[in-house]
Amino acid sequence: ATGFLIAFIESLITCPIERTKVYFMTTEYKGNAPITTSSYREFWNHIKDNKSRELFRGFGPLLIRQSMHWTVFL
Repeated sequence: ATGFLIAFIESLITCPIERTKVYFMTTEYKGNAPITTSSYREFWNHIKDNKSRELFRGFGPLLIRQSMHWTVFL
């Protein structure tokens, strides 16, 4: 139970960060342009209609992964 609780809290914190990272890894940019503030604006415009759903996309698999890690660790 402790491992699952730790994994749940950790997943709540890291899921939006992971989602943003995956978005930038899978989005095509012109050339090898670095990620800039306009890139972040594009991301927020892309998810503006349903922020909570988009930011927590992939929460289930992340929670399962972290639960297994923390349960084995503890």
